[in-house]
Amino acid sequence: MPRALIGAMIPNSSFKLRSVALGAVVGLAAVLQAGCSGQVDQEFADAVISSALQSDNNSEAGELVTDSIEASCIDDPALAASAAAERAPVWLKPTGCAAKTPNGADLHVDFNACSGPFGRMLLAGGINARFSNAGTCQLHVDITDSGNLTSNGHALDYAAQADVKLGSDQREITSHADITGTSRRGKAMQISSDRHVITNTNTHCVDVVGTAQGTVGSHKFATSIEALNVCPGSCPSSGLLKAELEGRPRDRSLGIRFDGSRLAQVTGSNGDEFTVEMDCDAGSAATVPTR
Repeated sequence: MPRALIGAMIPNSSFKLRSVALGAVVGLAAVLQAGCSGQVDQEFADAVISSALQSDNNSEAGELVTDSIEASCIDDPALAASAAAERAPVWLKPTGCAAKTPNGADLHVDFNACSGPFGRMLLAGGINARFSNAGTCQLHVDITDSGNLTSNGHALDYAAQADVKLGSDQREITSHADITGTSRRGKAMQISSDRHVITNTNTHCVDVVGTAQGTVGSHKFATSIEALNVCPGSCPSSGLLKAELEGRPRDRSLGIRFDGSRLAQVTGSNGDEFTVEMDCDAGSAATVPTR
C-alpha cells in the first residue's frame, strides 16, 4: 500500500515492516463483500496479519530512510539523499522500474509500472523527498507525491514525515503519513497513520508501536500495534494487533496475538477464536479455524 512508496527512495533495507492498517486496506473491499460473519472476520484477519509479515518486502518511511544509510551517524541532508539514490529497491518489480534522481538534499523517484508485494499494487508517477538536519546523527524527511502518482490506475495523494535518530546499535524512527485515493476495487479511501520503530542494527529486529485510522468507502476502520517484535525471516515473537471496522451490515473488531510460533491467535467479532497460519518468510497468511 501507499506508505510502502518510500521504499523506492530508500532501498536495500535489511529489515522492513509495513503498516498493518494499510495492508488491511489492500483487501478490505473484498473483505466487505464476504458472506457470513465468520468469513468476514477470517478474511479481515488474513489481510491484517499478511501486512504485518511484510518484513522482507517493503518498509515504512522512517525505516527506509535509515536503511539507506550504512553509517551509524549521518546528518548531512545531501549525503543522505545521495545514499538513498544509489540503491535499488529490492521489493519492487521489475528491477529498475523506479528511477531515482538526487538534487542536493532532495530526491525524486519516478515509478514506471512498478509492482509491489503480492502484485497488489501497480505504481506509476512520482514522489519527492526532502532531507533536513535535525541534530547530531538525526534527520528529518518530508515526502510528497509529485502530482501524478497513481496506484492501480487510481490517483493518489500522499504525504509523509519521518524523524530519524541514528546510533551505533539502533535506529529510532517516528513517522506519520496521510493518504487519500481509491482502493483497488474502486472505493474512496482516506488513511492517517503514526508509528514509532526501533531497529537493532546488529540483529535487524524491530520493536513497533503505532496506530492508523481512516475510511474505505462508507466504512471506518482503526488499527493499533502494541509491543510488536519481529526479526528477519521469523514470525513475530510478541505483540498485539487490534483492528476495528465500522459500517454496514455491522461493526467488527479483531484482536490478534503473536507468540513466536507460526500460528497467530485471533479473537473475532463474536468472541470466536481461530488461528492464522503464517508463512513468515513469504509474508503471507492462511486462516485455520480452531473451532
